[in-house]
Amino acid sequence: MVTVKKKIVRKKRIKKALLKKVSQIELEVIKEDSPKISPTELNETLPEKENPIKPAEIKEDWPKIIPVVEKKKKRPLFSILILAAGLICLILLVYFWGPIFYERFFSQTKTVELPNTNVVAEPIISPANLKKILIPRLGTDAEIILAPADLSGSKNDWVESQLDKGIVQYPNGITDLKRQNLVLFGHSSSLHPQAKYAFVWVKLDQLKIGDEIVLISDKEERINYKVTENPRTVSAEEIEVVKVDKAAGIITLVTCWPPGTTSKRMVVVGELVEN
Repeated sequence: MVTVKKKIVRKKRIKKALLKKVSQIELEVIKEDSPKISPTELNETLPEKENPIKPAEIKEDWPKIIPVVEKKKKRPLFSILILAAGLICLILLVYFWGPIFYERFFSQTKTVELPNTNVVAEPIISPANLKKILIPRLGTDAEIILAPADLSGSKNDWVESQLDKGIVQYPNGITDLKRQNLVLFGHSSSLHPQAKYAFVWVKLDQLKIGDEIVLISDKEERINYKVTENPRTVSAEEIEVVKVDKAAGIITLVTCWPPGTTSKRMVVVGELVEN
């Protein structure tokens, strides 16, 4: 049985060797029968566009070919510009939104102690004597920027130009704190995050009904208000909140909302506490 297998294997090997030999003989015959053409004749027979590049031409063009290949491997200028623009946007986001995020969610509310000053039994009629505002829940202890009596130009532009300096009185023509609406604007965020009052009302929505709002006059007298409505948002074009005549002593606190945008306004309303 083993002998038969060996014979079969041997026959296969012989057959394979014979086929290989025949193939070599055929190749030699083809080479001998083919006409011998010199490189010059070959170039002349081919069309001009199909002429092969001569070795000398390859050597001359070689330095020109190398830079082209290397240039393709480099990052395109457009991709570099996109990367740079993305990096700049990221830096701006961190610079602008980082402080807002911190002040809104991580900063501790400052403790504001109400001064032991005389409470005004009959509040001063004009807001011209107001000096600062205190809101214990928010930690607000800020200067009040009073509206000039002879203001010319846009009221909104004037208010916006003063917000980095403190809490700004909206120029709605108020003359009587006991019977009219005192409107005060403050920043929830600012393009100048290093400003003292850049985030003074970033938590204005956290005020609750009954919270104290205290105004201090230039004579260190107190005028007390209490929050009477839950914080609410209105459109930026809403003018009802800044109207002066309310038939009662009202204070309205206003800031841009959400922080970092100017699309809406957060509004808190309080009423005068008469003693």
